[in-house]
Amino acid sequence: MSIPETLGLSSAALGAVFVVAWIVAIGVALYRYDRERITRRELSLAGGGALMWLAWSLLQVVTAFSGGVATIIDLLSLGLFVAGVGLLVHWWRIRDADESERL
Repeated sequence: MSIPETLGLSSAALGAVFVVAWIVAIGVALYRYDRERITRRELSLAGGGALMWLAWSLLQVVTAFSGGVATIIDLLSLGLFVAGVGLLVHWWRIRDADESERL
């Protein structure tokens, strides 16, 4: 039995809940970065992970659509995934630079 069935939701509805949750997570990370409570490195890590999960969540939502709308959501999901990978690569490079400075 899958999680959506256990909760009595469709895959698309559960995906929509996750989309909202990951958008809030990105907003909180940006707010904390703006208030200087997290570093740029931490923002890159949090943002990259959140964008990748947001992309996955959109793929759950797309099951409720068809045609052109589904294609647009798929492309948006792909773009968010690529942006998330880019942020995680950026985090990896910053992390390596920070570690080499300590040595």
